Amino acid sequence: MREARLAALSVGILVSLALALAPAPAGATSVLSTTLAEMAKVSDAVVLGRVTKKAVRWSTAGDAIYTYVSVRVDSRFKGEVADDITVVVPGGTVGETTRVVHGAPRFTVGEKVVLYLEARTKGETGFNVVGMFVGKLAVKPTATGEVVEYGYPVPKVEPGDPPAVVKKKTFIHDFVSGMDLRSFVFKVRADVERAAAEAP
Repeated sequence: MREARLAALSVGILVSLALALAPAPAGATSVLSTTLAEMAKVSDAVVLGRVTKKAVRWSTAGDAIYTYVSVRVDSRFKGEVADDITVVVPGGTVGETTRVVHGAPRFTVGEKVVLYLEARTKGETGFNVVGMFVGKLAVKPTATGEVVEYGYPVPKVEPGDPPAVVKKKTFIHDFVSGMDLRSFVFKVRADVERAAAEAP
């Protein structure tokens, strides 16, 4: 059942992403529709950590290029994972060969991130990010603490935007970019507890 929900979420995001990347009239917007609660339900692990290194290489089968992102885990909200994990991201450059995968999450060494993860069962060991870039959120410092933001460029929500416009600029419908980290953690823990209670 979890696999079916995960597949449905990933397909929905990828279809929406394909539409977003297709030629469109000026001002047109496509929505990648999901929620933190849904991602928490289908994820094998949800963690807070920091990117320590990246390496790009051919897969062990030699048929694809992946970026291997090492993450030091600081907090676990769901799943039992090691202190250091590897997130496998499709795409990258090896020598003169570049593989571009639109919608793949982007990582920078040193950045602090929240990740919704799916354990890989085939090919390379490690984790996939659930929903491509949607399952990776960036934690940024502010003058008063830390906030959680989308880990991918999104259209800016302007003051006075009507709800319909805001929704079209939003990938995750129960999250507002710039949410205080403490509030975000409280919500994630509640989402995980609710998902566990609803599990068959």
